[in-house]
Amino acid sequence: MSMIESIRKFRQKEFDLSCSEATLYAANESYALQLDEEALKMMAGFSGGIMREDICGVVTGSIAVLSVLFTDGVAHQSPVLKQAVDHYMTSFEAEFGSTSCKVLKGTHRDKVEDSCDPVIFKNAELLNQVIEEYNKNR
Repeated sequence: MSMIESIRKFRQKEFDLSCSEATLYAANESYALQLDEEALKMMAGFSGGIMREDICGVVTGSIAVLSVLFTDGVAHQSPVLKQAVDHYMTSFEAEFGSTSCKVLKGTHRDKVEDSCDPVIFKNAELLNQVIEEYNKNR
């Protein structure tokens, strides 16, 4: 299942997952990360901008995904991780103008649905592009 399809699935009411949770759950399914239920819970506190409308949950969720995929032992021994995170952050900021949950809710939230799905779905595309690029270079 593609990342976008997985995001759509995990954003359905039956799962009731936040932005950060849906990002990690979808990537776990799409990229066979093999994270168990306990590991997936790690994103809960990053929901809603670390529960205080700070850094957007899709950003923290995406960095968690990149960390699982591109960490070689530990962060400081993982040059591909640094490059992938930098590329992702640059792409996200270029697309949305901010990484702040509060700012993004004001500028990109679907006001009719009262949902951040437009950001979540576009982020899935950005994350997928970064993963594809850095998987080629490994």
